[in-house]
Amino acid sequence: MAPIVPLTFMNNPFPVSKFAKYTERRFVSIVPIRRTSQLVRLQKADSPAKRARQSEKRRVYNKAKKYQFKTWMKKLFTACVLWISGHNQTRTET
Repeated sequence: MAPIVPLTFMNNPFPVSKFAKYTERRFVSIVPIRRTSQLVRLQKADSPAKRARQSEKRRVYNKAKKYQFKTWMKKLFTACVLWISGHNQTRTET
């Protein structure tokens, strides 16, 4: 069981890394914080698997950008052709 001490703000002998639980009588129960990094050490992801995931994400992103650029170029060339053909028609009419 955690020790029960009176709540004092001026003389707090407990470190900041403790968690205080307040009760209805304004006493504090000090319980140490349990950090998950200290409890469970996760194994790092395998480097080749991580690299494969990153490469796949990058490949999909680059493919989308490539098609976006192709569509933009098609629209630009179409607009240029229409502008040139319209410009040539006005020259032949005058």
